[in-house]
Amino acid sequence: MPHWPAIIHYQGDAELAFVATRSDWENDADLHRFGFQQGDRLIDSDGEIFDLTGKPGRPAKIRSTGQTADLEMLSELVRAHAAQVGNSCVAKFSVATAIEAVLAVESLS
Repeated sequence: MPHWPAIIHYQGDAELAFVATRSDWENDADLHRFGFQQGDRLIDSDGEIFDLTGKPGRPAKIRSTGQTADLEMLSELVRAHAAQVGNSCVAKFSVATAIEAVLAVESLS
């Protein structure tokens, strides 16, 4: 299981969604309204990557990929997300830990 908080990365999209707790994951209908596509993934506060599968309207199944996001990848994801939400000062943004990346997404939301 993921270590919370975590972020959802939607395949082919710069948008990231922050998920604070397991309870939020299970009970926030907006997170599951449209279901998940192949390639959508959850990245937890340790940087572990999980595949998401499920039907719209129900919490997705979370399956570990056995992979971990490196800091460069996390920095790139957060930079792209920040630019999409209108933050213009993102060129030099980087993170030192996975939890820092996850919390950066929360602060941008």
